[in-house]
Amino acid sequence: MSDFIEEYIMPTLLCDELVSAFHSKPAHLANHTRGYSVVYSNEIDPIVTKLVQRNLIRMAQEYTSVYITAFDGLEPKILSEPWNIQKYEKNRYYSRWHCENNGQKPFANRVMAWMTYLNDVTDQGGTEFYYQNKIIQPKKGLTLLWPAYFTHTHRGISSATQEKYIATGWLEFLDTESLLSDMENGSDEDFFNSLDRLNNESH
Repeated sequence: MSDFIEEYIMPTLLCDELVSAFHSKPAHLANHTRGYSVVYSNEIDPIVTKLVQRNLIRMAQEYTSVYITAFDGLEPKILSEPWNIQKYEKNRYYSRWHCENNGQKPFANRVMAWMTYLNDVTDQGGTEFYYQNKIIQPKKGLTLLWPAYFTHTHRGISSATQEKYIATGWLEFLDTESLLSDMENGSDEDFFNSLDRLNNESH
């Protein structure tokens, strides 16, 4: 039986670009319980983010070709929420068991999570999925897609000797309710123009 965690490959040169992008900006220090520093995608070269987005769309399409009812006929979108480039120092890791959608805003529209390992880590440092009883070892370019819900509760594992770089984010359903609310006084033409704009941004 499938565990619904699918593996894909991000081009390794693009992984190098993301690591360089991380070091080109002042990193934000995350909460100490999360154990990483982060640079957000909206802080780096938009050409690089577009390349990442194109690869992720391709992967999502491959995912739905395997799980044909995964999105129940709806197309997931990569929307405004920025994704992250993260660096974990030696002995640092995201230790808390968690999932990516707890039903609360702003997380409730997340349908899939994705993560790309940007470097090889050979001394532990993997990602552990609780219910699947599975640990995935970081390999440069390896990209995981999995459902964002409690079924895929997971956490990081530390490495005592090696740093780890990842890029990670989410695929989200289009929030049509919010769009309609925001455009309550707008015309039908404005509404459909906004849909077209969001569709173009996601491709």
